[in-house]
Amino acid sequence: MQSMYEDDVINQIENETLSHKDIFTGEELLKMDVTEQPLLWKPFFRDTGLHIITGMPDSGKSLFSLQFCISVAYGLNEFLGYPLNVKHQRAIFVETEDDRDDVALRYKKQVGGLNLPSTYSKNLRYYSPLITDHASKIKMFDTIREMLIDDPADVVAIASLGDVLLSDDGNSNAKMRETMNHINAIAIEQKTLILVVHHVNKSVYGKSPTQAGIQGAAAIVQKARLACQLSNGDDGQKYLSFVKGNHLAYKYKQDSLILALNEKDLVFRATGEKIKTENIESKPAHNKRRDIEWHEVFNGRDVLRTGEIKKICGEKYKISGVTTGRALKDAISDGYLIKDEHGFFKLLNID
Repeated sequence: MQSMYEDDVINQIENETLSHKDIFTGEELLKMDVTEQPLLWKPFFRDTGLHIITGMPDSGKSLFSLQFCISVAYGLNEFLGYPLNVKHQRAIFVETEDDRDDVALRYKKQVGGLNLPSTYSKNLRYYSPLITDHASKIKMFDTIREMLIDDPADVVAIASLGDVLLSDDGNSNAKMRETMNHINAIAIEQKTLILVVHHVNKSVYGKSPTQAGIQGAAAIVQKARLACQLSNGDDGQKYLSFVKGNHLAYKYKQDSLILALNEKDLVFRATGEKIKTENIESKPAHNKRRDIEWHEVFNGRDVLRTGEIKKICGEKYKISGVTTGRALKDAISDGYLIKDEHGFFKLLNID
């Protein structure tokens, strides 16, 4: 017997696909004006469907996704040396972890680093949903659909999957697949690419990128049309590996792209070099969270709010709001800070 929750999700998916034609005759297939796989980023990203970008913490997944959205919104001809085939010249960036100040700072840095004018900035829409429960997640998906109906976009990037799962049980393949079906239904219905940021399991740190390393791999890999992974290399290098892509030639899965990430403008750039995917040993990024000296952050103040701490850490340690948020969790866990019922952080006196 199905629960009310299951009925809710099924009804949502059925409603999403009412206007989607799903039965064709062979004659109709022959008449379709399709001679090759439609791609947004050739030869990697399709122009429709669900894709996943994964990686360890601080590997640059959200930065990569934002830069891709910027490139699409500005109608650039290429991204990291490979052709872009932009139709609408619009993108939507959904961020559930960072606040608008953090996203604005990253956006300004990347636009400046890419030497782009402000002319087409309106073509990128930033959506920061307040996720608190199941209903707010459904509302978020409905809002994304409405945004696409009002102004079709080439790509929607969602950072990150863990915050928008329609169930708290991330280990359940059935529950995970419900969420993936929900996202994919929007992509197919609205004829757009949805790129979702996700994580890899800790057990694969230091190992070569594979499908099996993706959290909730079975459900995600089955539904996603493409899965790629960002890994940390030496001297600021990043490796972009394609661990799934039925439309991709084997050579693109065998070799990973070597990228350079500039920490000043936060822009990924192509190096023109590649590395055998099997030779990659993904390394944890330098843990900037451990660089924070909390007594310097507080500087004699009794309490600070999250926004104040993020601003101080951004200026003093050049770290993002997401990284600062993780640092706050570490500091509480390690016994350096406490957070009261009003949302204020207080520094504990530790000898």
